[in-house]
Amino acid sequence: MPVAFEIIIISLLGLVLGSFATALVWRIPRNLSWKAVRSSCTACGHKLRVWELIPFFSWVCLRGRCGACGREISWRYPVIEIMVMAASLGLYAVWGFSVETGILMAALPFLVALLVIDIDRYILPDQLVFFSGALALIFVIYTGLPEGAEAIALKKLPAAIGAAALYAAVVAAAGFVIGKIKGRAAVGLGDVKFFAVVGLWLGIGSLPFYLIAAGITGLLWGLGWRFIKGTAVFPFGPALIIALYLFFLLKGMEIQGIIEFAYV
Repeated sequence: MPVAFEIIIISLLGLVLGSFATALVWRIPRNLSWKAVRSSCTACGHKLRVWELIPFFSWVCLRGRCGACGREISWRYPVIEIMVMAASLGLYAVWGFSVETGILMAALPFLVALLVIDIDRYILPDQLVFFSGALALIFVIYTGLPEGAEAIALKKLPAAIGAAALYAAVVAAAGFVIGKIKGRAAVGLGDVKFFAVVGLWLGIGSLPFYLIAAGITGLLWGLGWRFIKGTAVFPFGPALIIALYLFFLLKGMEIQGIIEFAYV
């Protein structure tokens, strides 16, 4: 298949997944179903027609307004869609047009929704964390297939589950110590659960590298948050999610032989 055609497919899929992410961002915090429910204008309830549901392009054609009531549609919708598309192209650039890319792309709407919701509400909803973890297990199983069913049963899955427990234990312990020093909670339960999911994705060998990456990302994120918001209290989830995506790229580059990196 021509590379240009692959890029078009990944871009279009990325926009669709980005649209799904915007639905999750709106519905999950409001306890609304996100399964097979027709999207509608949040102001007037107008059920969006097919041509109004085209990711990014519908927003541009409608000039950022509802086609029924004329109310402004938030700029966040196209920004999230473009963000997921860009992240999808990044995965394609290092993993190629592969099943691995497809699984990683499927995780993007949940990860991006977690990022945005944590920024808005300082929470990492359990169901989004759960689906991210489920896709991590699918990834572990698929990447273990070349080694045979026995390798999956005896090594891949138990190792992944062990990594999840270790990641969660490390961040919970660190949060407890830092909380005692600062006199307030330093790490939320949602962060601990998400760390467990990171363990599923990356494995035990990546733990020290991920902790360093998450620490640096968190520091930069916190400084930016303080500059923009004027407060030292900031959601840590986005830093964890950004660091995880960077490791998706690093692992893909290592497997493709683009770089050599000492982690598993």
